Amino acid sequence: MNKIAKYLNQYTVGPVYSAPSILDAYSTDQSILQVTPKVVAVPTSTEDIRKIINFSHQLAGKKIKMPISIRYSDRSKTGSSLGSGIVISMEKMDKVEEIDPNQRLVRLQTGARLDTIQNTLALYGLYLPFEGDPNQSIGDLIAEHITLNRSTKSGETILNYIPQAEVVLSNGEVIHAEPLNQRQYEKKKAARNLEGKIYRNVAELIKVGQEYLEKIPDYKHNRSGFPTIKNVVQKNKFNLLPLFFGAESSLGVVTEIILRCELLTDVPQYCVVVCPTLDSLQKSATALVGLSPNLLDFYDINILSNAEQTGKKLKLWRNIPESGYLLIAQFQDLNIYRRTQKIKQIQKLFPPSAHLAISNKENYQDFVELESAISTFYNSFSASALPIVDSAHIPNANLNTFLIDLKKLEKNAKMSLPLSGSFLHQTYTVRPAIALNTKENRHRALVIMQQYAKIVHEHDGNLTGNASEGRLKAIFENTYTDKKVLKIYAKLREIFDPRGILNPGTKQEATPKSVVKELRTSYNTGILES
Repeated sequence: MNKIAKYLNQYTVGPVYSAPSILDAYSTDQSILQVTPKVVAVPTSTEDIRKIINFSHQLAGKKIKMPISIRYSDRSKTGSSLGSGIVISMEKMDKVEEIDPNQRLVRLQTGARLDTIQNTLALYGLYLPFEGDPNQSIGDLIAEHITLNRSTKSGETILNYIPQAEVVLSNGEVIHAEPLNQRQYEKKKAARNLEGKIYRNVAELIKVGQEYLEKIPDYKHNRSGFPTIKNVVQKNKFNLLPLFFGAESSLGVVTEIILRCELLTDVPQYCVVVCPTLDSLQKSATALVGLSPNLLDFYDINILSNAEQTGKKLKLWRNIPESGYLLIAQFQDLNIYRRTQKIKQIQKLFPPSAHLAISNKENYQDFVELESAISTFYNSFSASALPIVDSAHIPNANLNTFLIDLKKLEKNAKMSLPLSGSFLHQTYTVRPAIALNTKENRHRALVIMQQYAKIVHEHDGNLTGNASEGRLKAIFENTYTDKKVLKIYAKLREIFDPRGILNPGTKQEATPKSVVKELRTSYNTGILES
């Protein structure tokens, strides 16, 4: 055991590890990057985290670098949970601590996973009105500001459901981030600690940089940088909380939150249709958008063929067409009559010859298995589908021209780029098949990302439509961001983390040189903590 691990183990309840096998296990996530930490800490409380961060802060004051990276789970696809210093794994900070069924509120630690939370809330007749990878934690949704699945509002994130959070700052101070009225704000601002300094300096930064803040896109379709700085001052309220969403723990570590829930609803209704061409796909999607589904996703048929190779069987169709797209809509209206009327409208939209399937009590499990097969494919990574360009935002109005240019890229790259995406959230994913076992192919992966980023931006989009940029996407997105805005982001980071210990090498600090060094030479996912 190295000296750092031995020292920290004296002061924390949760274990701190330095064994090479454990460090190796935490050196990867679901991105194509690999960064080996010096130690891995598994705290059991906010107090543990406070002590670890304070330790790093004190070392930085002596010019000794021991940076902190936060790993809520191994789900990151951009390397945001990796680090070369201390990796703090939140796997034991997973408790659902208190539920108030009357107010529909739950207090929980940010390492809690979505499946655990949903199962616990169901006992009280409640649920979170969104879904995601069941192995993702709430902390992932906050740190990367991930767009919520099953939400009818385009680009909606978990920020809309969290009124308060406990945060550990870069010197170990613990604060509660929430909306403040003028009196509360003035009191916070007057404090002679890091929190008070943050309130004073953030207010000044917003005031001085107002001209450039107006150039920042709305966070609903762009998670690069710190776009939620525009949400700090609203309706005579001052609120630091939005800044931690999409910050990838570079401004502070969110350890505990209050989360709003909703009443548990009946099982959703599915509609699935096979569209032979992109034109028919877009026409079908446009028609279904008018019926306000809470899910409207599509997948290249090739993806479904690959999904079957994972062992999952698709019972809805015995023979999957060789080409085309699968469009999946889901409706979860509380009003059963309204839902029934929508299904009748859908049946009128498509001719009898269409490959159309609608869920009912008898076949409902087949639809669940279809989603499971797709999820298994997207989360069982291999060289057959590398997650290097997931979830780019493309305005639906520009989708046609984007797809034309994507086909050109396929031809030039001599590689299939199977497409999937969400018409509701206007986010689209391609999964190229590139083995990382040669220097040539690793270079090729970055070139394809660069060319893809160029096409995305030429169609008024960006690479961060669904989640923040991490290490991987940052090296491309930063080149398309106004330099004055980047300076504001760098200043904001300095205000919260003056000694630069929180997740360095991510977001604005990522460089092509560092990312090239961090590329894996093979691809198999890291462990999933338990």
